[in-house]
Amino acid sequence: MSDQTFVKDQRVALRGNSTPFQRGTVVGTTKPMTSGLGVQLPAVVVEWDNGNVQKVTARSLMNESEADAEEAKLTAEQSKMEEEFEVARAKIAAKMNESAAALREAAKLAKEAGADLQDFYDETRPLLRAMDAAGWSTSSLSC
Repeated sequence: MSDQTFVKDQRVALRGNSTPFQRGTVVGTTKPMTSGLGVQLPAVVVEWDNGNVQKVTARSLMNESEADAEEAKLTAEQSKMEEEFEVARAKIAAKMNESAAALREAAKLAKEAGADLQDFYDETRPLLRAMDAAGWSTSSLSC
């Protein structure tokens, strides 16, 4: 929370957890706003870059340089998470491709035995249970 005072014509951004932050310019001061607990909070009037004008508590704002730094931090964190996701995605894709190959091979063996893979319910049960435990669900598997 900021103890900062904002003045007319100052560039500000609305605090948040996702980028880009909403940005605007302070166009004036106003009476304090009352919190849900009855606390008086300093407030200013902001004209957002999209043209909307809004009364905002000072603690929900940050100056533009703080916003730039926070956005850079959040963007770096997001990039890191996306890289980690891509590594996991590649590993999962490899395992799923192995599973698909094994399933195709099992279906071929069933066909060579003159049956369909679905005729081997007891033998396919471990796969179905593993899929269920992994959160996979499709109506055709229940038929």
